[in-house]
Amino acid sequence: IPLPPLQLAVFQPIFSDLPAPPLELFDLDEAFSSEKVQITQLTNKCLSPAVEGQQPVDEKELGYFIQECGRILKVCQDDQKMSPKEILNAISVKIAHYKKLDKD
Repeated sequence: IPLPPLQLAVFQPIFSDLPAPPLELFDLDEAFSSEKVQITQLTNKCLSPAVEGQQPVDEKELGYFIQECGRILKVCQDDQKMSPKEILNAISVKIAHYKKLDKD
């Protein structure tokens, strides 16, 4: 008995397009640049309005600058909330400890 030719019952897969990754929410400069470059960018960002407008920097902006520098230098963890005075204290203690080790 002759049989008809074999035809596979295969359906083309339906591929759904994946959404684009949210790269606009991810700061690549922050992820790949060094600490020195990040602090330089932060300094330029914080000081440029004061230099252009010849306005003095207020305490709120200075506190933001110190907290961001502490975050960049990893003085405090992201979940830890430290005041600018505590961050300056932690940095000065580390510098004093480093200088003490240098003399030995």
